[in-house]
Amino acid sequence: MTVAGQIEKARSGDVEAFGALYERHVDMIRGYVMRRAGNRELAEDVVSETFIRALTRIGSFTDGNFEAWLTTIARNLLLDHFRLSSTRLELTVDEVRDVEREAATTQGPEDVLIERLAEHESRSSLARVEKAMRLVAIDYETCLRLRFLEGQTIAQTAQALGRSQGAVKLLQLRATKAVRAALAFT
Repeated sequence: MTVAGQIEKARSGDVEAFGALYERHVDMIRGYVMRRAGNRELAEDVVSETFIRALTRIGSFTDGNFEAWLTTIARNLLLDHFRLSSTRLELTVDEVRDVEREAATTQGPEDVLIERLAEHESRSSLARVEKAMRLVAIDYETCLRLRFLEGQTIAQTAQALGRSQGAVKLLQLRATKAVRAALAFT
């Protein structure tokens, strides 16, 4: 059955049709989210929420590119997460335990934490690029991830973003300039 046929059945309440849509698109959405999320738990949460929202809003989907619609939902969920988390410092339990363990030595806990944060900031140039990409507009970041991390062509990226190929070329040019500028701040 075609995607359009499955969408129509899902709109009328056919759970199996939506299940088929899920099976057809989950790997693509999972890959997209995994590359952007940075950790498996967050990625799985976002993938699940993406399909929950798609299921509850399938009636509002207009004829168009279903993959682009799902990608937009996932992108917006990630954007919401990063907006909320950008104002708080998050450490994993293991990092906290390491800080506590090292604090028990000669250094104070503040010294250990500052040292850890400095180590984290100076890891690799790839980490710097990832950080810089998070500083630019979400459309720029999405375009660069699709093109260079997922290896999609201009045509595939245009389809995923719901834009023309010319618009994607311009977006890619602007995105690379923005990341280059953001690298100066990381």
